[in-house]
Amino acid sequence: MVEKSGEYKRLVTDMPIGLLSMSAYIKKHGDGEVALLDFNILSNEMETFAYDSFVDMFQDVLSSDDWLAFNPMGVTKAGS
Repeated sequence: MVEKSGEYKRLVTDMPIGLLSMSAYIKKHGDGEVALLDFNILSNEMETFAYDSFVDMFQDVLSSDDWLAFNPMGVTKAGS
């Protein structure tokens, strides 16, 4: 990804393996709606970074119609 001043560093984070596994299981065995957002994928697909910061990118993505319409029940720990 490149910005005006040159190469822009990528986010370095761990993959959410637990959530990915849970998402796949629910999609296969359940009847619930599952939505999982991975900012690593979004940022790696960008040819240029058009934001002033990652916070601006997060706010832009999360304020899109798709995410504003999503009404999650939440993820809770067993026994909670």
